[in-house]
Amino acid sequence: LTAGSLWHLAQIKASDAWNISKGDTSIIVAVVDNGFDKEHPDLKSKWIPGYGYRDYTYASGAPGLAFTTDINYDHGTHVAGLVGATSNNGIGIASIGYNTRIMPVRGTPEGTDKNEVPFGLEGITWASNNGAKIINVSWGWHTDRVDTEEIRIIQDVIDVAYGKGSIIVAAAGNKNNSFVPPFLIYPAACKNVISVANSNKNDKKSATSNFGNWVSIAAPGEGILSTMPSNTFGIKSGTSMAAPLVSGTLALMFALNENLTQAEAISCLTSGVDPVYNVGSPRVSLTGVGRLNAHKALTCVKEQLQATNRNGSISNEVFEALSIAPNPMSEYAVIEYSLKVPSKVNLNIYNRFGENFPVLQSVYQQAGFQQVKFKRGNLPAGIYYYTLQAQDVVETKKLVIND
Repeated sequence: LTAGSLWHLAQIKASDAWNISKGDTSIIVAVVDNGFDKEHPDLKSKWIPGYGYRDYTYASGAPGLAFTTDINYDHGTHVAGLVGATSNNGIGIASIGYNTRIMPVRGTPEGTDKNEVPFGLEGITWASNNGAKIINVSWGWHTDRVDTEEIRIIQDVIDVAYGKGSIIVAAAGNKNNSFVPPFLIYPAACKNVISVANSNKNDKKSATSNFGNWVSIAAPGEGILSTMPSNTFGIKSGTSMAAPLVSGTLALMFALNENLTQAEAISCLTSGVDPVYNVGSPRVSLTGVGRLNAHKALTCVKEQLQATNRNGSISNEVFEALSIAPNPMSEYAVIEYSLKVPSKVNLNIYNRFGENFPVLQSVYQQAGFQQVKFKRGNLPAGIYYYTLQAQDVVETKKLVIND
């Protein structure tokens, strides 16, 4: 594989975005799709327990049924790889989500049409009930297949999931149509959904992508390389491939600031985009606000954090009465501090050679008094420094270890 094989990552400025955030394993993206390859080497370390629906007539399921060994159900594996395939591991591809974890939710029972997701709504509900921050929906139904009552049911499912804190990202479809109400694609056209169109290497609307004023944003989706069943890799095109790039970017944003509201995340996602063209003319209104730029989205979140710090919600006094005892420590030491606001905390110990001995890594803590007790472990006697970080504020103090 070459860098050119992953042109979509270069176009959305993934490398620059990763300099700000490479995501966090605590952020979960649910992929509701037709099936997943459990043992794919670029995915098997990224799965968390998922769910699957067994048969057409009775929507029942159990953990683990999301996975399939049937290579015909390849769509979900391809989409999942674009969200969060293992990156920088020497094999396969990189994903925009980098450290993001994936919740596989199968809405297509074994033995049914691989191009259908008949239990997609049940999958969205299950994902939102089980902690998915972002739910990727790379499928949809045209209004010639659903009636007004079904549209209301779809919207209700979306509203409940959104109310539980999930952001739903949906593919806008591949009919090259500019649909107008009521002839739309669902759930992409629902309120509280980020609807994603497909752009190509030239930042033009893909020839197959739907478009219209109901679309939220565009992302690369033409000739996209990702994971495929049986430990392989392959190319697919469509808004199905564009949507997971948006989902993975949102995961990086929430990893940088877990306190982002849905509205704040969507605002940062859509405020920093690049234009989409068609025959030389911008079509921003028909492909959403423009083409995804992950670096600009992450920069927006970073600037919000910095503004919060300047305004005093978090300051250099974020750690009130920071102390360690005993110091010099013996077998155990206790660090005590108080957070003024909820924060993601990192605690690291460094020796004089700069070697890092992590104690806490990306642990989300509420405001108020906190106490961390840790054991000396394999640290030999000597002088160390410990750094305690909350968001982008860092405090450093000396730690002495005696024999």
